[in-house]
Amino acid sequence: MNTAITSMLVRAAQHTHRRTEGGQASVEYALVLLGAAVVASLLIAWASKTNLLDQLFDHVMGLIKGKAN
Repeated sequence: MNTAITSMLVRAAQHTHRRTEGGQASVEYALVLLGAAVVASLLIAWASKTNLLDQLFDHVMGLIKGKAN
């Protein structure tokens, strides 16, 4: 996964030098979205391994059930 991301970043950086400022803004926006996706993926992977998602779901469902009674 890291190799693919690195390759994408290198290609984006190379394109930045050839484009106008408007093109550069598009590349920067794409890189920010790519970085956010990587961070979100890592967070989901970590939360899944630590069983936090199940605990969070159980807690929220308990709160909902408590309000319904």
